[in-house]
Amino acid sequence: MLLLGSVGLGCGASHAGTTGMGTRRLSDPTQLALEIDRPQAVIHGASRAGASLRRAAGSQQLAFRQLADRRPLRRLTLARLEPGSRTAARAALRAAEALSKIVPAERRFPNWRIVAPPAPNKLLSYFHAAAGIYKIPWQYLAAVELVETRMGRIRGLSPAGARGPMQFMPATWAQYGRGSIADQRDSIMAAARFLKANDGGRDIGRALLHRRTSSPSSHTHRRCAETSTPSTATTTGRSSTEPPRARSSCQSATPASGRSAFPARSPKRPPCP
Repeated sequence: MLLLGSVGLGCGASHAGTTGMGTRRLSDPTQLALEIDRPQAVIHGASRAGASLRRAAGSQQLAFRQLADRRPLRRLTLARLEPGSRTAARAALRAAEALSKIVPAERRFPNWRIVAPPAPNKLLSYFHAAAGIYKIPWQYLAAVELVETRMGRIRGLSPAGARGPMQFMPATWAQYGRGSIADQRDSIMAAARFLKANDGGRDIGRALLHRRTSSPSSHTHRRCAETSTPSTATTTGRSSTEPPRARSSCQSATPASGRSAFPARSPKRPPCP
């Protein structure tokens, strides 16, 4: 979730619209705080998804990105925020910090292609379908894909040999996958099967550790999931369990951290149906 830009800004952040801050870089903490507070008022006050909610979420993404990239502004900006905005901003910064720890620098750009992701409503329907069948919160499935391939925008092999939107190793796909490893819906369903087989319905943190040998990686996915609601251009709509918030700076790093999201490891439990 992220790459969360994965090579730029968050999903939909470049479409902040006329009500957002666009691409302006702000050096005044007071002004930057306003650019976070204003969208937050729209986000918390929205009763349903709509153009204004998407614009507000996109605008806030851009402000969060500036806050993540410009550390000297953080303390003064956070001090000027309303309580709700401050909570959202701190969550976004924690997610950005977690993601930065698992993304190594690359001297050369890998052999990847950048493509358009599926339509937001279609992608959200895949996450909801998998969540309904396997009882895995959809936000965690979305966070995995966001961190790994920026919702499928990045096509190509990872340095470890993982493939597809959810970054499966071939052996793991043979165990959990059905259909095509490159297909969005098939890959999301396989990820949900993997997490379900590893007790994801009861302990999502432990299940994420099964899919990643690195605890910082699983921590990052949890951070991104915690800051993910369907209030951006990637996943539009309103969460049934919490008010919508803008996506965090999880969406502002590079994809494919060099590890496989779903390594060739056998879980303690057999695959779920």
